[in-house]
Amino acid sequence: MTTSKRTFPLLAMVLIAMVVAVGPAFAKRDSANTIPEWITVSALTVKVDTAETEITVKGDFPPNYLTYRPTTDRLILEMRDCDVSQLDIPSLAKSPHVLEMTMESETDGDGASLARFLFTLASGVKHAVRQVGNDLVVTFTSDASQAPTPDPVTTVTEPVAGSTAAAPAVSAVSRVPDSRGFIAYREFDAATFAAQAGMSGQARGRALTGVDTSDGERNHVLLLTDGPASFSTFELADPPRLVVDFQGLTNEVLASRIPMDSSFVKQVRVSQFRTEPNPVVRAVFDLNKSASYDLKPSVAGLNITFRRPDLAGAMDAEMVAVPAMEPVTMASLAAESDTLEPSDYAFFSEADTDDPGHRSGVKLGAGLTFESKIISDKQAVYTGRRISLELVDADLKQVFRLFHEISGLNFILDPSVGGKVTVVLDNVPWDQCLDIILRNSGLAQTFENNVVRISTTTQLAKEAQQRRALKEAQLLDQEPVTITRKLSYAKAQEVDRIIKRMLTGGATGGSSRFQSQYDDRTNIIIFTTIPGRAEAISKLLDELDQQSPQVMIEARIVETSREFTRDLGIDWGFLANDQRGAGNSFSVDYDLNLPRVADANRLGLFFGDLGPNGFAIDIALDALETEGRGRVLSAPKIMAQNNTTAIIEQGTQIPVVNTTATEINVEFISASLKLEVTPQITAEGTIIMDIKVENNSPDFNNRVGTTPAINTQRASTRVLVEDGGTAVIGGVFFLNEGESEVGVPGLRKIPGLGWLFRNRNITKQNKELLIFITPKIVN
Repeated sequence: MTTSKRTFPLLAMVLIAMVVAVGPAFAKRDSANTIPEWITVSALTVKVDTAETEITVKGDFPPNYLTYRPTTDRLILEMRDCDVSQLDIPSLAKSPHVLEMTMESETDGDGASLARFLFTLASGVKHAVRQVGNDLVVTFTSDASQAPTPDPVTTVTEPVAGSTAAAPAVSAVSRVPDSRGFIAYREFDAATFAAQAGMSGQARGRALTGVDTSDGERNHVLLLTDGPASFSTFELADPPRLVVDFQGLTNEVLASRIPMDSSFVKQVRVSQFRTEPNPVVRAVFDLNKSASYDLKPSVAGLNITFRRPDLAGAMDAEMVAVPAMEPVTMASLAAESDTLEPSDYAFFSEADTDDPGHRSGVKLGAGLTFESKIISDKQAVYTGRRISLELVDADLKQVFRLFHEISGLNFILDPSVGGKVTVVLDNVPWDQCLDIILRNSGLAQTFENNVVRISTTTQLAKEAQQRRALKEAQLLDQEPVTITRKLSYAKAQEVDRIIKRMLTGGATGGSSRFQSQYDDRTNIIIFTTIPGRAEAISKLLDELDQQSPQVMIEARIVETSREFTRDLGIDWGFLANDQRGAGNSFSVDYDLNLPRVADANRLGLFFGDLGPNGFAIDIALDALETEGRGRVLSAPKIMAQNNTTAIIEQGTQIPVVNTTATEINVEFISASLKLEVTPQITAEGTIIMDIKVENNSPDFNNRVGTTPAINTQRASTRVLVEDGGTAVIGGVFFLNEGESEVGVPGLRKIPGLGWLFRNRNITKQNKELLIFITPKIVN
């Protein structure tokens, strides 16, 4: 048994709730008898012959039942509010139609008891169910014989969604949709029903008691009634549906949705479309494709058989021009007349919207879900089933009623909501359609559980402001508390400024009810606030008063040098070194005592990262120093907290004496190499370093009095390195050039031969300062 939620207008739901409060919702109505709380099934009788097997369920009151066949070899009969505790299952060993019969009891979702009979059938067996007094008779027949059928009656034929085949008993009807979108709308009174069913003179029916889809005919449905009834039929074209409305009946069908294994019908949906004083039960047949149908009233109810539409009728239907959909109109129950006016869209909530070309009505979706969304600047995500919607000057209130039918949600409209809307939307999620209509009309929604409240944005903003004001007033009405907190790592003076902003909204203190202060000696902060804010402030203090991670900074300051010397001439001496003629001697040494013709200093910079392997760097530097090409001047290490500056300085202090008439002052000027590093640990575990390098050296060749000039090289940068990685700063150069000449006076100036009596020496000295910085996170 397939069950699902019934969907019909909200006012109808209220009236149904009133009816349910009066008596059992699914009890069978009878004008002459009192409805019992339980129906007692006293016996099961079996009658078997070669033509048929007849099983009779005997009870003390007409039962409320449902039959369906989930498979071709299985029939299920369900009876509600039945006592079967004393019932014995008879033997079916001799039946050629029923192989096995079992019985079980359970409680459904409404708390009512269900008795379920399961029949396992032989191949090709058909069945029929009829009610005889208080008994229920189930007849099983094979293909060679047919189950008993009512006396022949006149057939009323109505084509569905495209057929214009005329029925012999009714006049031809127009295939053009009316203003409500209904096709072939027809009405039949109870007298006609009784006459065709052979029930003339019988009292009118009061309830639709069941839907039988399991008589072996896949395209046949029996709507069970307890007597003749007035009914109307009409069709909807997109998607194809047949609607049958029974006037004056109440719904006693157990399931609201009954699936069908039919080439024409997907499912049958039953609901109480209207309640007292003019009840209407609506049965909707969702069709897979266009079909014709035959209506046959019988003693058991209304028989509907679906068949392939006539070709001529289908061609005529294709040639009919369908006008645009009229504006949606819905009348309140208070304004309803006794004449049935079926709703334009009530209950028709399932549709296939794959074809966006159809726009002659409202195409709705099934299996809808609603996802609450936070209104923000981000792109909204819509999850509703796609629908197509075309409205022209439709009343907003009725449009929201339409969305109630689509979504199954409850809607409440603010009295300020009103106006009209015109939209044409194809293949759009229904929640996006609702959002678009709300924004276009200056409205907004709030969602709580299963209730959607619609109001103007101004009204909702005003209510939100009032709620905030009320909440603040309630908080301020609380008795304040005073809390002291000793800080371990954070400075109370610094934290106090933050707490004051939370208490008063500014950097200064507020009233005596909300204030903070601190004791610098004990590093304790004291604040007064209401209990609701005290917890938030305490959590903030937990975040602020945490141990800061530290960084070990290791610096290596290296001086590399490259010197080049070239001598030209002949060395005359007593050492038999025959270098007559042109002779050249090249050597690389560190003799800095040669006279210098030129002296220049300049600053060049480059930055690099040698990676986290600091040990390899130490080996290279040692080898450099061993070869006499460089030396490590300093390798200091210093620990610094996160976001705290560490300073490394190495050099001399040069005294400067200032003499006045009354006193002598001595000042010291730094001539040193200074390194400042500020580490910042990132969330990824890397380290950002702000680095400042300054190299000051005295220049005694340029003096002012006795005070030497200061040569300065300075660099500032920010680098990102890994934990244990190394940043390199280089390009601080010292370049000295010197040239000298020694020779015999007079002879060294002889043209062409002077080089035999002189010696020229050229010296270039190039030094570069490299700084390697390696940070490591300690904790």
